[in-house]
Amino acid sequence: MDCDTTGIEPDFALVKFKKLAGGGYFRIINESVPPALRTLGYPQEQIDAIVRYVKGTGSLKGAPHVNDVSLRTKGFTGEMLAKAEAQLPSAFDIAFVFNRFTFGDDVLQRELNIPQHVLESRASTCCATWASTGTRCAKPTTPSAAA
Repeated sequence: MDCDTTGIEPDFALVKFKKLAGGGYFRIINESVPPALRTLGYPQEQIDAIVRYVKGTGSLKGAPHVNDVSLRTKGFTGEMLAKAEAQLPSAFDIAFVFNRFTFGDDVLQRELNIPQHVLESRASTCCATWASTGTRCAKPTTPSAAA
């Protein structure tokens, strides 16, 4: 168990969303992940990269394909980008940010021409992968000798 839990349940998730008393959510990584990676011999730079990969950046800045620069070229205004950036830290998925309720039906598909599959493929960078597999510095797992 970890003190990140809200009760006595075991803590299995790598990334969790915590509901705030004043409204909204925030995303945290299981606090036992960095010490476990340290124990496995990962250097701090790789630990930071894995944590960032698992948790997501919470920002469009520097994201591949769908980012602040590419969205400006598609017609996003500074106000629209600010609206999206404000929602990313508490978003479960990028679809919760780029949706009809945030921007309207016409903006995303007709005016900006962003296909849904592109949004889905880039969701993990901004919002979280929920897994450590796929990060460039993850070591391959090997079966335990006791298994």
